[in-house]
Amino acid sequence: MPGNRFQDKYLRVGVKIPMTPLIDIVFLLLIYFLLTSNYLTAEAIPVELPRAGSSALSSAGLSVVTIDDRGEVLFGGQSVSDQELFFQLERKMKNGQERSLLVRADRDVPLARVVAVLDVARRSGAKQLSLATERGRRPLPP
Repeated sequence: MPGNRFQDKYLRVGVKIPMTPLIDIVFLLLIYFLLTSNYLTAEAIPVELPRAGSSALSSAGLSVVTIDDRGEVLFGGQSVSDQELFFQLERKMKNGQERSLLVRADRDVPLARVVAVLDVARRSGAKQLSLATERGRRPLPP
């Protein structure tokens, strides 16, 4: 005896979770987090940056020059003189790589030293120069 026709139909139907929409959502979330994450890693050289109320994080893809508290210039993790910095930056700018430069200067470095490094960078062919700062309270006007 075959049984009830409607009962057999409901016993054969199982619950199936559609996987395609779930996989689509997972990939969309993955792409979102990849695009919004910050790929710039902090430099290993400890530098106390000056504070600014309007600092923005836009340093992805830049060459980084660091000036430590003794006024020593570091490029690519190595200490360089102004002349070596000029030649290394000039070679990098001529190779068609990025022409932007981020200068991370310690807050105790004299302004004249920072300006000298910026001048070397400009002469080497850098088109866009940026100074790294820490986000902080706006300084009071004098």
